[in-house]
Amino acid sequence: MKSMKYLWLPVIIVQIILGGVTYAQPTVLKESIPQNLPSEVQSFIVKCYSSDKSDRGSAVKGLGQLSDSLLANSKEYIIPFLISMLGDNVTYVESITEGNTTTSILLSPGYNASIVLEKWTSQKFGKDQTKWNEWWEGNKDSYKTIDPTISSIQDVTIKGIVFDYDLKMPVSNANVRLFLVKGEPDKDGWAQVEDTKITTTVDSFGSFVLIGVMPGSYMLMLERNGKYASARYENAKGVTIDATKAQMNDVGKVWVQFR
Repeated sequence: MKSMKYLWLPVIIVQIILGGVTYAQPTVLKESIPQNLPSEVQSFIVKCYSSDKSDRGSAVKGLGQLSDSLLANSKEYIIPFLISMLGDNVTYVESITEGNTTTSILLSPGYNASIVLEKWTSQKFGKDQTKWNEWWEGNKDSYKTIDPTISSIQDVTIKGIVFDYDLKMPVSNANVRLFLVKGEPDKDGWAQVEDTKITTTVDSFGSFVLIGVMPGSYMLMLERNGKYASARYENAKGVTIDATKAQMNDVGKVWVQFR
């Protein structure tokens, strides 16, 4: 894959300030930004609230220069944050030195935000905040990410205890198997599933622990002597595990009926 150097082009803007305050903050409240984003991301976001226009501008550029690994769980929050900064039109001068030549260019935090947004999304809306907001409303689901508290894509653990519905006692000598749910259930409640090949054996107390699970939605199945049974709660509701919200998922007591 070819690497391309991203160039920051000068903005030709003439701004006349007739008194008043030139300090423009992002319209997104600082408190609404998750505190568990990577520290490098947090550092640049904090600087975006600076009263210094050049600090805000360089912070936006800094966000755009972070690695993909740092941004993997952050764009869901940073993209609307940058859209909110498009109206920050307070200009500042930045000097760029190449060899013996120094060039001064006129930039603004809002312009920098438009460049980063274009770089990340390939959309060319410039500083049109209305168009960016409309685009985001239609595309934000594709930027949904795993909760940033999950440090690794294979860092989820699922545990529970299985009881035999007929015998009213813990199940023993059975294998727990995990099936990935793919898509929404149909009108009859059936969903397409895929065997993850992740399995474990219940202990003599019916307890089990599944580790190394990728985040996703799962159904829990039990297998004993070639017979399969889906795990259900006491109210007969099937066990579906949303393994995207926490590192440890405890399903508690579940029931099976081998027939």
